[in-house]
Amino acid sequence: MQKLQIFVYIYLFMLLVAGPVDLNENSEQKENVEKKGLCNACLWRQNNKSSRLEAIKIQILSKLRLETAPNISKDAIRQLLPKAPPLRELIDQYDVQRDDSS
Repeated sequence: MQKLQIFVYIYLFMLLVAGPVDLNENSEQKENVEKKGLCNACLWRQNNKSSRLEAIKIQILSKLRLETAPNISKDAIRQLLPKAPPLRELIDQYDVQRDDSS
């Protein structure tokens, strides 16, 4: 009985991962292949990559407690960048992997 439950959970998980299937999707996929020149695997890989990037962006924004990405112009970056401490100075100051014995 326990094995049956495991198989049911695996089956439900696979359904959730795969998502709904459209039987008329084949003709649309052929059109996409002709337009973009991508096969099904390439198209899936491209969609998967873009969704992973979006998930990473959302995680970064949530950790920074921002709802949207900040809109910073290049002029603002040019004004703020010279005021930032040099990278080498920060690495030397906070380097935790440095061996203190030498």
